[in-house]
Amino acid sequence: MSNAPMDYEFDTGKLSIGIVAHGDIQYPVLTGDVTWKTERKGSPGELTFTVIKDDNLSFPEGSEVKLVVNDEDVFIGRVFTKSRDKKHHIKIVAYDQLRYLKNKDTLVYSGWSTSTLLSYLTKAYGLTTGVIADTEYPVGTKENPRVEDNSTLFDMILNSIDETVFNTGKLYVLYDDCGKVTLRNVENLISGYVVTESAAENFDYQSTIDSDVYNAVKVYYEDAETGERHVYYTEDKARVLEWGGILQYHEKVESEDQAYDLTKAVMELYNHRNCSLNVKGLIGDTEVRAGYLLPVDLNLGDAVGRVG
Repeated sequence: MSNAPMDYEFDTGKLSIGIVAHGDIQYPVLTGDVTWKTERKGSPGELTFTVIKDDNLSFPEGSEVKLVVNDEDVFIGRVFTKSRDKKHHIKIVAYDQLRYLKNKDTLVYSGWSTSTLLSYLTKAYGLTTGVIADTEYPVGTKENPRVEDNSTLFDMILNSIDETVFNTGKLYVLYDDCGKVTLRNVENLISGYVVTESAAENFDYQSTIDSDVYNAVKVYYEDAETGERHVYYTEDKARVLEWGGILQYHEKVESEDQAYDLTKAVMELYNHRNCSLNVKGLIGDTEVRAGYLLPVDLNLGDAVGRVG
């Protein structure tokens, strides 16, 4: 028996949650908060909500859950945890497909882009995919293949993304888009939501050169034939003077080309202050998810105007 969907009021509109079980879709009565949480890397999308048990409501772990806000699908996932209390309230934690990337496996590969790796893993584990951007950059070589030993699928993919960022300067975001594993260039993920002074209750803005900041790069590789070690070093003398000393990035690479690409990427990505902004008291927007570029129009003291 299918119940009619019930709209649930919240700050910016109406939502409903449907649970598919026993060949039927059920629309339970909701109580309390509904929370949808996403993170940019390493975690699946999480939906937490509480329902009131009645005689018609019955669903096991693994049941499909769909969150609809203002007639648009926002989240599709599976029930992973149910918690009950004496009032017959059931708290539910559901995750999207990325939860299955927590599985561990062992894989050795060479010359695969992140796109190729992701396509291989999602097919192997029976996951549904959506848009998979072509990341192009090959990870691993025949001489030095990439070895992932007893690693989570998440770590395999994120390691490949990190290497691609270091060598190309292009950042890709992995997320589940309503039941489809998706990989997109962050440049194509720009939200229309703008954070302004009037919208923000308060904010915490921090700038630092204490972590993930470098004004010098030293990389080296060893010639497989001669055993000779080649060292490459570069520094931004103006930044060394400005910051009072050398903040050095150091890593072993496999070839001269990698040494050049990595040096260039590190200086482009990390030769500047590391800034973070935590904005409090904003009204939620379902079009904004972790990994999206979010325009900000705030007076931050040493940065004024729209920034991403």
